[in-house]
Formats: sequence, C-alpha cells, structure tokens
Amino acid sequence: MKTTGLKLWQAQFKHYLFSGANEAQLANAIADPTGVGAVTRLDVYRNAYYIRLQEALAHDFPALLAVLGDEAFGHQMANYLRSCPSTSPSLRQLGQPLSDWFRKSDKHALSDLAALEWAVLAAFDAADVSPLDADDLAMISPGHWNQLRFELQPALSLLQTQSNSHELWAAHRDKRAIPPVRSTTPQHLAIWRIPESPIIRLLSKQAFLSLNSLECGSTFGDICVRLTAQESVEDVPTVAAQLLLEFVSNGWITAVSSASPSKDNARRTTSPVNPLSRTPPDWR
Repeated sequence: MKTTGLKLWQAQFKHYLFSGANEAQLANAIADPTGVGAVTRLDVYRNAYYIRLQEALAHDFPALLAVLGDEAFGHQMANYLRSCPSTSPSLRQLGQPLSDWFRKSDKHALSDLAALEWAVLAAFDAADVSPLDADDLAMISPGHWNQLRFELQPALSLLQTQSNSHELWAAHRDKRAIPPVRSTTPQHLAIWRIPESPIIRLLSKQAFLSLNSLECGSTFGDICVRLTAQESVEDVPTVAAQLLLEFVSNGWITAVSSASPSKDNARRTTSPVNPLSRTPPDWR
C-alpha cells in the first residue's frame, strides 16, 4: 500500500468509513504501539461515524424514531446509510432521500412520515418572504385576472399521503401515545411555518390541486378551467374566489405576475413563471 501523501491517506480512510471494504489493507499500514489492535482502533472511528449520522437522522426525524422505536430505527437507518451514503459536507442533507428509500422498499407509511418531517425541516429553512394580502389583490384590474400567475410562499410544501402520518406527527409533537400506523384514503396536506412553529393543515382536493397547479406556473384562468371538471360553470367563479381567499389568508401568496405585466397590477410583480417547468397535476 503506497503512503505517498496525506490526500491518499484521507481518501483511503474515507473509503473505509463508508464501506469498510479496505479494512485489512488499512490496518496493515497502521502502527500498533499500544497493544490495541489496529482493526479495533479503526472500528472505534467507523462506529463513531455511523453513530453520529444516526443521531443526526434521529434529530431530523423524531416522529419516525418514536413510531419505530430505538432498535428498529437504528436497524432501518443503518440500512439506509449503506444504500444512501452521505454525499454532502453538511448533515442537513443527510435525510433528503429517506422518503424515497422507504417507498422503494414498499414501506409507504414510513415514506409518508419521512416526507412530512422533511417538509417541516424545509419550512424552517425557507427564506422569509412577506405575503400579499387582500388589499394587494384588490388593486388588480379585472381584465388581468385571467392571465395572473401567483408565486407561493417558499416555506410552503404540498404533500399527498395515504397513511395517518399527520396523526403520528401530531401525537409525537403533543407528547401523546403514538397511535398504530395505518393506511387511509388520500390526504392532502399543506406544511408551512409561522414565526415560532410549523403548521400542518389538511386541504381539500380542490385546494391541493389548485396550489399544485399554481406552483407549476398555471394562470388563474387555467385554474378556473380545471375547476369545471368538478364544478358547474356557474359555480366556478365563487369556488375559485373562495380558494384564493383561503390561500391569501394563510399567507401562501407572496407575489403576482401577468402575461402582460403592469406596474398597476399589484404592489409587487415578478417575472412570469415558466409553465413548462413542472407538469401540472391530473385533475380528473
């Protein structure tokens, strides 16, 4: 084994921490002046590394830890770390693939809960942006409404689940007994924050789909057209106005733009969102 530089040593030690595959090779190159075997001393570092990673995951996913229990959580996270080793210098990103990893393992309820807790973390990390209010919207000319696009609060995440993840999360937050994990009919959740705490709210399917469409760059006119799949044409204006009032009252709308921007449209305008940046949801 060549020892021609610190960077080579660091790379070999990193490889050992991640996989352990080169343990024997690395141990043969380590001095043993204390009588404690090189393998034992290496294991101290490797175990400490994975314990620290699991502690970080337990901190970021406390409800998941409460649902699984210490032993099962440790077993699942050890498997997760072998499948999805850390790729960032920051521990903050360590749990990002966890929900997808559970889903690929057909653990859908755990995937839902991991996604919910990750959305809570994202809400805390999001930038502070002042929302629009009803007065801002009242300044918009009626002729522009059809082409309006709305920018959503950065702290807002939208999540569809098919389990009682919200119930599990709330029970842990409130320090109540954790209920059994169970499947449910699809639930539509909005996750965001107020200054001191996260907020999770159940949404109607209409509100969820409308917010998803706005996030994709759809115009207010697009939303109204899609609502006709569920409402009579006569009821669409009332339903759309009620949805928009709900979005504004919760602080979810932060900016408005038009295909033909005008300084008179609102107090703040932004460049129109690219409607092709994401695929709008299926309203059927």
